[in-house]
Amino acid sequence: AEYECFQIELAKNYGVAEWREDLKKILLKAGVENKSMVFLFSDTQIKSETFLEDLNNVLNAGDVPNIFAMDELDNIYTSMKPVVQDEGMQPTKANLYSAFTKRVKSNTHSVICMRPPLGVKIVIEAVCIMKGVKPKKVAGEKVSKACTSICLWVRAMHKYHFVAKGVAPKRAALQQATEELAETQRVLDAAKARLTEVEEGIASLQAKYEECISKKQELEFKTEQCTARLGRAEKQSGSTVIKLGDAIIPYHDDFKFYITTKLPNPHYTPEVSTKVTIVNFTLSQSGLEDQMLALVVAEERPDLEEAKNQLIISNAKMKQELKEIEDKILHKLSASEGNPVDDIDLIATLEASKAKSGEIKAKVVIAEQTEKDIDVTRSQYIPVAVRTGILFFCTNDLANIDPMYQYSLSGLSPSSSTASLMLIYQNINEYFTFSLYSNVCRSMFEKDKLLFSFLVCVRILMNENKINMDKGSIGPC
Repeated sequence: AEYECFQIELAKNYGVAEWREDLKKILLKAGVENKSMVFLFSDTQIKSETFLEDLNNVLNAGDVPNIFAMDELDNIYTSMKPVVQDEGMQPTKANLYSAFTKRVKSNTHSVICMRPPLGVKIVIEAVCIMKGVKPKKVAGEKVSKACTSICLWVRAMHKYHFVAKGVAPKRAALQQATEELAETQRVLDAAKARLTEVEEGIASLQAKYEECISKKQELEFKTEQCTARLGRAEKQSGSTVIKLGDAIIPYHDDFKFYITTKLPNPHYTPEVSTKVTIVNFTLSQSGLEDQMLALVVAEERPDLEEAKNQLIISNAKMKQELKEIEDKILHKLSASEGNPVDDIDLIATLEASKAKSGEIKAKVVIAEQTEKDIDVTRSQYIPVAVRTGILFFCTNDLANIDPMYQYSLSGLSPSSSTASLMLIYQNINEYFTFSLYSNVCRSMFEKDKLLFSFLVCVRILMNENKINMDKGSIGPC
């Protein structure tokens, strides 16, 4: 079989790392590719004692400790797996690497070329003299100094002949290319001059274009302004109509068409949604809390609720008066002819309107501050409204258990006056929760009462942030 010879190539920076890389190549070819290798190594290539130690390990064990990385070992294991299976052994890492090292030892042969030391050479020369072995003299090459110059000249002329023969067509082509370049340059200069002229013309046209666009925009603005003025100046009496297909139907502005549905979560096509206004009247948690807050305050502090309602009505009236004053001023200004400063009636109206407006604004500020004070007092009853909303939606969810469970807030109100006397502020939540639970449980099956109790308890704990829904645990979040 043929052997592949391998020899390292020494360089200035050749060290242990490069030596290990060369050894890897030999080991992989011998072990993985199963090639017969001859490693030729001379004494002039020994730059470190590590080279000899590694070479000794290859000859004895077929391996150099810690020479392969983990990914390289994985490739070796993968390549040796069929070999181990063919031998009937288990493909463990130990068996795979053992098969690899066996191949390396059998396929790798080292040839080390060593020169004898000086002492050995002296001894050998002495033995040759004693034995009468004469040295063989090698004659040097004979050189004629006279013919050297002639030979060099002839060789130079021979080389020049072939070089000149190849350069002559290139010189002619260079001359032709130079002439063509000059002609092309003249054409390019003329084209650049024309391009400059065209660019100047484009700049002039661009300036004219921008001027025309500016003039067009100014005219469009004046047209829109004139159209708006004409529309405000000339109001033609007409009627509003709706075109349905080919029919034109008169339309009154006060006409409104309402369509209701009892579906809990209706879905409509985009075509329908763009033509109608969809209003969701479903009771929400925040809306119910606002209603319950108003009811609780009306029950506990009717004076506050009455004062708030009166303030709302008063604010609305004062804002309406301000709007009427502003409309009156605008009407006077639009109907005034000549210089407004000379119109005594207009000036008197403006002064009266200013005084009235200042008075109303002062009242509005006082009313808004009073409303804020009332809202602070009402906010003390927000926990009661929140608890009421939670309990209502708990009873509302009972319909998911049995459709028979239908309740209303009016049906759950306490009937005896004694209960009302027991409703002290600190105990409203506890009493109302117990009262609602007792009333609802009277109408429920025994098997559903525990579920209702659990539902009420969980909802209350969730509102108090004592249940962490993300972690599924009960306790402070």
